[in-house]
Amino acid sequence: HAGMGYALYEEGRVAASIDQFREALRIQPNNVRAHMGLGKALESLGRLDDALKHHRAAVKLRPHWAQAQTNLGIALTRKGLYKEAVSAHREAVRLSPDAVDAQNDLGVALALADQSREAVRVFRQAIETDPDHVVTRLNLGRALAESGRLDEAMRHVAQALAREPDLPEAHQAMADLLLKKGKWREGLKHLEAAAVLRPEDGEIRETIEKLKRESAEPVQASQGDASTA
Repeated sequence: HAGMGYALYEEGRVAASIDQFREALRIQPNNVRAHMGLGKALESLGRLDDALKHHRAAVKLRPHWAQAQTNLGIALTRKGLYKEAVSAHREAVRLSPDAVDAQNDLGVALALADQSREAVRVFRQAIETDPDHVVTRLNLGRALAESGRLDEAMRHVAQALAREPDLPEAHQAMADLLLKKGKWREGLKHLEAAAVLRPEDGEIRETIEKLKRESAEPVQASQGDASTA
C-alpha cells in the first residue's frame, strides 16, 4: 500500500495516495515510509499540523534516517517553526554530510531564523561540495544581500543566472539586488524577464507596474512645474 501511495502521489492523485498510506499504517502502524509519504501528501494539501504528526512519527521510528529529518525540517519551515526546523536540518546534515540539498535546506532555515551569518557559512560549504548547485548559489546570494554584502551577492546571483538563464527566481533575485543599488532600469528588465518565465505570478506584474508608476512620477511632476511657470 505504501508503494502504491507513492505512485499515486507522483501522478498527482493526492487524495487517493492518502487513502493508500492510511491503509498501509492500519496494517503496519510503524511503517516509516507510509508515515513519510502521508506526511508529504498532507503537506501538499496545506494540512501542516496533520503532516507534522506523521513526519515526527517517522523521525521517532527512524531517527538516523536523514530523509525523515529533512522532511520534518521542511514541514516545520512551512509552519514557521524555524528554530525547530534548524534542529531537524542540522541532524539531516550530520547524518548525510555530503548531501548538498540537505545543506541548502539548513541554510534556508537559518536565513529564515534571522541567522544570516550562519546561513552564509552553510551555503558556502554546500557550494564547495557542488559548485554547480544553482539553487544553493542563489540562496547564498540572497543571504549575502541580507548581510549587506551586495556586490558579492550579485556575483553569485549572476553565476546562477549564467547557469540557468530561464530560472525566474534568479531574475527576481538579481532585480532585488539592482533595485537596492538604485539601478531600477536594469532591475526592471530582470523583473520583466521573470514575468515572462512565470506569467501566472501576479505579484511580479504588480511590482513591475508599481516601479513604472514610481519612475514616471518625478517626470510628470517636473512637466507640471514647467507648464505653470
